[in-house]
Amino acid sequence: MNRARDAAKRISCLSNIRQIGYGVIQYGLDHNDIIVPYKIGATESRGLAGENGVPWSYIIAPYLGIRDTSWNTDNTSKSYWHPASRRLPGTLLCPAASRSTYYIGMIHYGMLSYNIGGDLWNNDPYYTSRTVMRFSKVNGSSKKAMLCDSVYSEKAVHFYEGPDLSTPEDAGYFAVDNRGKRISRSRHARSTNFVYLDGHTANIPETELRRSHMPAQSFIKTDALLGYGN
Repeated sequence: MNRARDAAKRISCLSNIRQIGYGVIQYGLDHNDIIVPYKIGATESRGLAGENGVPWSYIIAPYLGIRDTSWNTDNTSKSYWHPASRRLPGTLLCPAASRSTYYIGMIHYGMLSYNIGGDLWNNDPYYTSRTVMRFSKVNGSSKKAMLCDSVYSEKAVHFYEGPDLSTPEDAGYFAVDNRGKRISRSRHARSTNFVYLDGHTANIPETELRRSHMPAQSFIKTDALLGYGN
């Protein structure tokens, strides 16, 4: 029964992340094909106007059914902004997590910061030439991840450092590191749910992620899922 319950949560989570991915895609359809950056003020904000530090989840909030515009903006960290009602829709909460989502940036799904999210790995022309800004310019959109399960915990380390030892009680976060940090692999029986740039979803075991993305840097140039590869 526990195994069946866990499977149901994983499937429900896949449905959530698919809906969120569609929100990002719909935003692009309405805004000149732009892939929204992981936050305003990233290395490449793609011409979007807004207050520095605002996360992607706030930018596309209307597409996620968040209609409350009376945001509490007292906190200087924009990831801690929340609506006056302090309620966010269930699509932003992973069913396998026990921590509620009150803040727009502390949700259980994070955008890959580098390349897809707008940040550059470094100033090497190889990377700068492959950072995508528009959906129509992406090569192999069915291979490139956009969002995945996230967790705000130092126990969710880079793939090459070890497995994710975070717990369901840990909060989520709007951004993850392509090398593994803050990518949750523990909530769904040592696996991670992803949504790709073409809108489809997949569940990938942690063993496969760690095997495919070690040593530390090699995959950044060659990998399509989490790097700059085609």
